[in-house]
Amino acid sequence: YAEFLEISKNRMQFAILVGKLCSMNKIENILIEKNIQPTATRLLVLKTIEEKGAPLSISDLENLLDTVDKSTIFRALTLFAEKNIIHEIDDGSGSRKYCRCTHNPSINQSTFVHFTCIKCHKTVCLNEIISPNIKIPNGYSILEQSFLIKGFCPNCQPKIHD
Repeated sequence: YAEFLEISKNRMQFAILVGKLCSMNKIENILIEKNIQPTATRLLVLKTIEEKGAPLSISDLENLLDTVDKSTIFRALTLFAEKNIIHEIDDGSGSRKYCRCTHNPSINQSTFVHFTCIKCHKTVCLNEIISPNIKIPNGYSILEQSFLIKGFCPNCQPKIHD
């Protein structure tokens, strides 16, 4: 029985290792497809963003990746944003957030809608919603636009009593 448990434990560890390798191969392929050299740091930064699945600030990443300095994280994020692997979100908090692009990368990032909860301060990408095309008066030109909705997320909704 002990031998069976040891074999089962080893198989579980092997399955976990294979899962991690597959995940890293996926991350590496994302970078290679965008003609980015997949350095260890870039792989680590993108893997962290991918795993969290929520917008992260540079400070968030710095806390999660304590072996990587802020300037290295910033350079990786800048490169990823230029190549449409991630997009930047200005949620009004004073620090930009970065999130993995899960939609058609040929679409301008600024057309997507983001939501920030005013209670828990979490920001989420509402990828399924595209902001309206805004016509501006002649003589003006748009350099950047963002569409941010603020309110209560499902977990923070105020309870309405009957």
